[in-house]
Amino acid sequence: MTPRDLQSDIALVKVLADRTCAELAGVLDPAPLANPPELVLKAILLCALHDVRSAERLCAALEDNLMFRWFLDADSRNPRLVPDLLERDCQKVLADGLGPRFFTRLARSARAAGLSAPKVPEQTSA
Repeated sequence: MTPRDLQSDIALVKVLADRTCAELAGVLDPAPLANPPELVLKAILLCALHDVRSAERLCAALEDNLMFRWFLDADSRNPRLVPDLLERDCQKVLADGLGPRFFTRLARSARAAGLSAPKVPEQTSA
């Protein structure tokens, strides 16, 4: 069986991300964050998968990209994300060790589901 690409199988990635967040529910402390920790973790993942380079760009993309909104469980009833607060939350989540725990578990689940990381083109020197 050929491994499936993470980017092309976004529905499965979302299921795995949601499941991983649920597994970590006991350690997800929303107190120091402006946004729910699950949203922050999935925002970091979404940025990595789709080469979104900043919280500001992600927040702008959420206005038009229904797939991004779906992935983050954001709908028209949810308040808009504030780029500065999201950026700060991302840094906190990664610094306190929750990010690495989330991504380690997610990677394990993705491999078990037959997903692989997208191929990164090799850079050639000029």
